[in-house]
Amino acid sequence: MNEESLTYRLRTRAKIRLNAKGRKSVEEGKPDSIADLLLESALKIEKLEMTIEELLDALIALVQESNIENLKNMRDYLNSILVSQSIDDVERSLFAINTLIKVLEAQNED
Repeated sequence: MNEESLTYRLRTRAKIRLNAKGRKSVEEGKPDSIADLLLESALKIEKLEMTIEELLDALIALVQESNIENLKNMRDYLNSILVSQSIDDVERSLFAINTLIKVLEAQNED
């Protein structure tokens, strides 16, 4: 894990909070809700990064195949993801897929 990455820093900050002597929650052995949120955020970011990587790999494969129907299916899948969460990278991927669909449709008309 890259020491400069956001997820590394979130995890490190959570670890510091969970082990800081003098903190009431540490002394009492109680949970630290902020540390929990830091860890949860790191996990969510990692999951989203993996999803984006998988989507981009799929996009590259679809582009190499130049299959309009597969691109349309990918566009619909990305749209369904956007309903549950707004991710800038997914939105950019969706834009790229829509652009590719238009280019491929134009090529098929010729």
